Amino acid sequence: GYYDYDRFYFSEQIRWLNPKWLIEGSLRLSRYDYALQTVENVPDISKERLLWVAGGRIEYKLSKRWKLYGEFESELSDSNNVIEEYSVNTARVGVDFEY
Repeated sequence: GYYDYDRFYFSEQIRWLNPKWLIEGSLRLSRYDYALQTVENVPDISKERLLWVAGGRIEYKLSKRWKLYGEFESELSDSNNVIEEYSVNTARVGVDFEY
């Protein structure tokens, strides 16, 4: 159908852990090739999209139940259809309590 695509995907994650700290990093790469969709205003070129997502997380254990954390994620969409290109960054910090 019109929304069908072939997707090629790669992801990798690394993690380091000790009794007080957790440090994680990740990278994801996806490529989308659309068989029937074309680039806007160019009917002879099939639409392609490349999506990069990189992120990380750091946790510090204050006690058995309390943790501080920080996270970051960066996403980049590159396409031969300019309307689908974007870049976004997200950061979060917080406190976890487990009961």
